[in-house]
Amino acid sequence: MFGIIIIIILHFLRQKINKNSLFSEKTLCRYDRTGIMRLINAIKMLMKEHGWFCAGLFLMAVGISFSKHMPVHSSSAVIFFGFAVSIFPCIAESSKVEQSRTDSNNSQLPSLKFAVQKLYKEKQMLSDQVDELSAVREVSLAVGAILDFSEMIRAILDLVTTNYGISKALIYLQSDDEMWYEIVGAKANGKDISPARVLQKRIKIGEGLVGKSALERRKIFEIRDGKGTVAALPLSAKNRVVGVLKLFDPDSNVLNAEKCRKLHAVAGAIGIALENSRLYRMAVTDHLTGLYVRRHFERRLEEEFKRSMRYRTALSLLMVDIDYFKKVNDTYGHPTGDVVLKNVSAIIIEESRGTDIPCRYGGEEITVICPEADLSGAFRIASRIRERIESYNFKYGDLPDEILKVTVSIGISTVKSEMKTRKELIEETDKALYEAKRSGRNQVIVSESAKCNSAVVA
Repeated sequence: MFGIIIIIILHFLRQKINKNSLFSEKTLCRYDRTGIMRLINAIKMLMKEHGWFCAGLFLMAVGISFSKHMPVHSSSAVIFFGFAVSIFPCIAESSKVEQSRTDSNNSQLPSLKFAVQKLYKEKQMLSDQVDELSAVREVSLAVGAILDFSEMIRAILDLVTTNYGISKALIYLQSDDEMWYEIVGAKANGKDISPARVLQKRIKIGEGLVGKSALERRKIFEIRDGKGTVAALPLSAKNRVVGVLKLFDPDSNVLNAEKCRKLHAVAGAIGIALENSRLYRMAVTDHLTGLYVRRHFERRLEEEFKRSMRYRTALSLLMVDIDYFKKVNDTYGHPTGDVVLKNVSAIIIEESRGTDIPCRYGGEEITVICPEADLSGAFRIASRIRERIESYNFKYGDLPDEILKVTVSIGISTVKSEMKTRKELIEETDKALYEAKRSGRNQVIVSESAKCNSAVVA
């Protein structure tokens, strides 16, 4: 029965082979290298797909087909069958080589998988670096061109709270003695907070979250159970920690480790911007009072005056003079006079708006440029300043009861459409100040021209 099956299979294969041009008489009679390789490949394919038994039957069928065209005793037939006998070891060896290659490839799969994972991690790292560089560029563009210190602080706080969604942000800057960090700006829930209202106004280096971050020059990130997340990021420039950015959010998912890492990446750009602003501020501010110098006043007033005239926006000017200041110097000495002038300047800075520009005009005279403030708005600012100074106790000695009282006179004017230059605004304000001093001092007087052009008279 098995023999009959073999004969049927051989007969079928012989018919298939005779129809295939690969085994035609012409092809079988050509024993070149190409023909032999084609035959080997055909047998290898059959062996791979159907096993050794079918491959052997196939080779026998080839021999039968070959014998149809050649006598069995011919030398060509002998050569072919000799080739048939020898070809199987070659095919077997070739199969072993292929199997070896397959095994080798399989053994390399773990290393290839590891290489792919490594490449993915490197790609992720590069992606994170690109994000960080983009954030640094964004910060540099947002605050890099700003030199005005107050404007710089506001821009940084706006960027941190708005772009990163942080609930509360505070900026501490290094003091002159380099041992303390003092609050210079704060923002919470979208609103600016006066530094005077912050509980921790000064922090010694090494103490608390801010002091520790400054001392160790590293970011500190803490998740407080049920109380949100707090972080402190050192702001460095020229190998010096010029300040610390303190962040807080009641939701730990908002201020998380990833966001803290991104903010730490931009902290360097913020530190450099703050240092540039500090250097600029040193050049344009008075060392004693912290107010802008006369040159800065002239430049900024010119800018704001042109802007007001072009866009028809309000602009007011305050001129403040300390009453009987010469008497203070003559009675208590110039060191006490300097203390009084410094404290008065600090009060004016605190009571002014963030957009206002307080400047030392000369001697004990101080001016405040109030952009986009009409007459009533400027009057409210001036009144706060006058009342605060009147109630302040100025110390002039080491004893607790060694205090003196000081008052100020303030003149106000506002831009009018018929004005041609900023000098006209200065002259109007100076006239109002003169009237305040002539009328008894310790009062706020609005210029006559400003009264005529405003329906609001305080």
